Amino acid sequence: MKNDIDIQISPVTDEEIYNELNKSKGIMLKILIVVLKIGALFLIPIIAFFAFVFQVTGMVVKWILFFIGGLCSLISAIALLQYFVDKENLFIIIYGFMIGFISLILAVFIDAIGEFLLMFLGKTIAFLHY
Repeated sequence: MKNDIDIQISPVTDEEIYNELNKSKGIMLKILIVVLKIGALFLIPIIAFFAFVFQVTGMVVKWILFFIGGLCSLISAIALLQYFVDKENLFIIIYGFMIGFISLILAVFIDAIGEFLLMFLGKTIAFLHY
């Protein structure tokens, strides 16, 4: 018994299929861009608020943390010099350098968050004008 395979040739060419796919992609892309732009309009005030908060309060907190970090590092350095003479106050050296290092890292991290939010705000506004 023979297996008859019925092959039907479609009158639609590959080019027509490609054109239809491009049309549907174009429509979906336009819808996606409109949705993203509407979402960006709502995001701009939120991002601007947090960028402002991180830039203004972050500036104050950053300088306070820099001051604390520098002061703790200075105290630790003095205690380290005294440690070579007296062999005492080792915990001041360790904790002073730890607090100083952590506060300096936090200061840089807070500054980086504020800068990232400002950059993200700029990219969002630029996307709206595209």
